Amino acid sequence: MLGWMFLSELVPISKRAWIVYNPVFAEVLLRMCCLMSCSSAKSAGWADLPSEIVVSIAKRLVVAEVVRLRAVCSCWAWALGKSSGLRQKGLYSPSPWILLPNSSLEDVDFCTFFSITEDRFYRVPSLKQITDRRYILLSSSQHGWLVSIDNVLAPYFINPLTRQILHLPTLLTIPRSRCSNLYFALGASTNKRMFYEQYLRKIILISTPLEERIAVAFCRTHYHGICLLFAGVEDDVWSIGPSLPLDLNCSLDDIKYNEGDDKLYVLTSSGDVFVLQFKNHTLEIVSMVCRPIGYEHYRMFEGYISFSHGDLLLVNKYSKSYPSYNNTFNDTTFKIFRLDRASCWAPVDGLGNQALFIGPNNCFALHDVEEHKKNKIFFIHHVPTTRLLNANKIRYSIQKFGVFDLETNKVEYVLPFELHAQYFPILFFPEPKLWD
Repeated sequence: MLGWMFLSELVPISKRAWIVYNPVFAEVLLRMCCLMSCSSAKSAGWADLPSEIVVSIAKRLVVAEVVRLRAVCSCWAWALGKSSGLRQKGLYSPSPWILLPNSSLEDVDFCTFFSITEDRFYRVPSLKQITDRRYILLSSSQHGWLVSIDNVLAPYFINPLTRQILHLPTLLTIPRSRCSNLYFALGASTNKRMFYEQYLRKIILISTPLEERIAVAFCRTHYHGICLLFAGVEDDVWSIGPSLPLDLNCSLDDIKYNEGDDKLYVLTSSGDVFVLQFKNHTLEIVSMVCRPIGYEHYRMFEGYISFSHGDLLLVNKYSKSYPSYNNTFNDTTFKIFRLDRASCWAPVDGLGNQALFIGPNNCFALHDVEEHKKNKIFFIHHVPTTRLLNANKIRYSIQKFGVFDLETNKVEYVLPFELHAQYFPILFFPEPKLWD
């Protein structure tokens, strides 16, 4: 029951009577009343509701409601586990939230999320693992994980809904002989924020077919070098991955794990994609996909990769100009390529019944979205800059949440506010690992 009390805090104050007004839970209450009114069920409780009824109700709920449903009792949690088939049949389709940055002047112990599909704000209280160190909160990974780093440069994954934490080894364990240009010296003058801004690009969490949880990261070195790393959850040290044959002045833009073929896909800034796989507890290069013909090789765009129905997508976000201090945002456009069976890139004009969600450090594809969200790209427009405050330069960023319509090639900024916080917002998929 404590789980229910905690998760009820996710509901806005104006929605405290959610269980009464939600028609699905009204059905639950009605069936429970019928069950408990039977002479043979005088001592019946919530746990006595048949599991098939619980599953049928869960099929009609969004992710936040499934979390609350599963938190009622252990019997309901078991009924909505792996055996329910919700995930395998695609009946459980999480919608993205945006983790909003708190102002640098705020001293708070909660995180604020904005649900894109529900147009609603949620607050998760008492998350000191994030709020006390917001300046080193990196990004999100799949299945409801956020990535952060503690005070000794040890990354960790945290699920803000279940509060589960997965620890990784400190970055100080990376062999210096292979990454001598990286900052890994305790007591050095470089602070932790400068470290992750200059060196650490991205960390993702993957689960291999052997049920191993492995984190993969890539760091920048000086002179545009790249250091690919991997480590198992609860390992003591990081291991160095293979050296990628990159073009001169080339860096890595994105990395994605495909559960379908158990491979890692790494996108370079020149448009090439390296395919890697874990073999014998090491990471090996399997193949390489060359960039699309006529691919613009310059840094006026942001590159991402994602998977759609098993196909690899290459997504480029072009910003024609950067915003000035008066917050003027000019046009943003996108180009999408799909890798065909001949390993050739084909331009994509539309997404059909799908939608793409793009944050500063990740890209996700969702299928079977609502009609008004189909064939659209939802993105966070984030530009770091500085301004003068009392003769001192203050770092901050201007952010908006926009929608790009692939049919009309037009952008609409949909959030009713602009963010001027010091840190960037993060796309988060609130999947609370219901199937563990």
